[in-house]
Amino acid sequence: MHRLFFITYSGTHPSLVTDVLKEKHVTGYTCVQEACGEGVSGPRQGSRAFPGQTALFFSVVPADRYEDLVRALKAQARSMPDGERLHVSTLGVEEFF
Repeated sequence: MHRLFFITYSGTHPSLVTDVLKEKHVTGYTCVQEACGEGVSGPRQGSRAFPGQTALFFSVVPADRYEDLVRALKAQARSMPDGERLHVSTLGVEEFF
């Protein structure tokens, strides 16, 4: 079984996420830069009225790497600089090819 990681990072240093992925030997991911959205902290649209950048990351990870990656991402989320956010959702993947 695999797990799908859906990672939302709001801030100016998306390398904070990619560094964790590389450190934990995640061999592939997709990143969508300059996403727009709204959450508890308000809208982020990359404009003067609603500043802030958001990047979305997707990765399918083998189940045996799940716990280690979750721990590393939680640690990164706790150490985010003021004004930056890291949110992670995971889903089970029945088939991956």
